Amino acid sequence: MQPVRFDLVAAPLGDSLAYVMRGAAMPRGTAEQAKSLWQSAMGSRDAEWDLPTQERAWGDMIGWAARLSANREERRVRIAEAAERLGQVSEDWAWAEHALGRGEAAARSVDSSLASREGLAKLVSAVEKLPGGVAQTAALLARWEQCERFFEQHLDELVRLHRLLADERTHLPEGSML
Repeated sequence: MQPVRFDLVAAPLGDSLAYVMRGAAMPRGTAEQAKSLWQSAMGSRDAEWDLPTQERAWGDMIGWAARLSANREERRVRIAEAAERLGQVSEDWAWAEHALGRGEAAARSVDSSLASREGLAKLVSAVEKLPGGVAQTAALLARWEQCERFFEQHLDELVRLHRLLADERTHLPEGSML
């Protein structure tokens, strides 16, 4: 009668299971908070929250937490490099450091050995104790997800444009939009 994530059940343990029952859905209030964190961290918008979505969300959050924890220093270096490449001071990117820090704090609350109901409930409980609770954490996770997407998709192009405009040989006509 102990909840276990299905993907953790392997032979020979699986051979001795007498029965398997469907997981339990989370209470509505906790489920809404978990959904908010999941959507913010993953950059997704799933309209319906049901048991399969809960299971998928928990799997996504486990992977997200592992990725975020694995490359901590690399992300901080990337923020510093973005500031440098765009000719900005590191204080201009303090918001990204703050969002990353909040993401790391949330990721530390993800226990991959737990089933979805218990794992997501633990995550929500831990995040609720952070300043601003779930709402502020969800907003910061969304900002960090957007920042990572910016790094992957737009940073190099923006750096090239910045270099072009900052080049002393570039002359713009009076009243130019640039």
